[in-house]
Amino acid sequence: MKVVVVDDEKWSRDEMCFVLSNLEGVEIVGEASSAHEAAILVLKTNPDAIFLDIDMPGISGLEFAEQLKGMPKEPFIIFVTAHADLAPKAFRLEALDYIVKPFSEETVEESIFRLQKRLKGSSDFSKPVQGKLAVQGEDKTYFLDPNTVDYIKREDRYTLVISKGETYTSTLTLKELEDKLCQYPFLRVHKSFLVNTTFVRSLTAWGNSVYELTLSTSEDVIPVSRTYVKNLKNAIEL
Repeated sequence: MKVVVVDDEKWSRDEMCFVLSNLEGVEIVGEASSAHEAAILVLKTNPDAIFLDIDMPGISGLEFAEQLKGMPKEPFIIFVTAHADLAPKAFRLEALDYIVKPFSEETVEESIFRLQKRLKGSSDFSKPVQGKLAVQGEDKTYFLDPNTVDYIKREDRYTLVISKGETYTSTLTLKELEDKLCQYPFLRVHKSFLVNTTFVRSLTAWGNSVYELTLSTSEDVIPVSRTYVKNLKNAIEL
């Protein structure tokens, strides 16, 4: 698996790279000392994961992780920081893991093990079992045809799947569902929303950085971040 290490402190990058270099199956494809350097590196190397410091000058690690949401293949994020109190913000960005400095080799190894499981899961997701999506209703599990799903959203700690006017829950994160549904016409339009582009009816500019999207199958209004507008327009051939 390919990883990138991003930290403005060289000694911290060196320490993380040393630990990672001793783990089987891990290839360090680059290092960066800022979000700007990291952005260039990520585009060049297409890593599976980024070990990302939070407290960096200029663009912080949290802000950079937010920017990565617009990528077609979003890398997993493992935050590495001395600030334990920022964990809630990190996990709202669907971080894979959160390592607090000073860290041990065992802690990094646990993160890599978690990454391996997720990468394997993403690979398995590309082959949906009988094309069905397992979701939870009030008292039972339902298996939905993905083509009938209007949109999916992240709300608080829950992933909600909306299909034919009904709302279900999923145990998967939005990113995991994005991977699972890669063979279907779903597109990320916001950090908290995936939409079925088959049902897109209209797209309206609302302010400087947000658009509003409506679907032919629902009266709900879905926010679209500016970073996703181009991908959306390309997907629906506007």
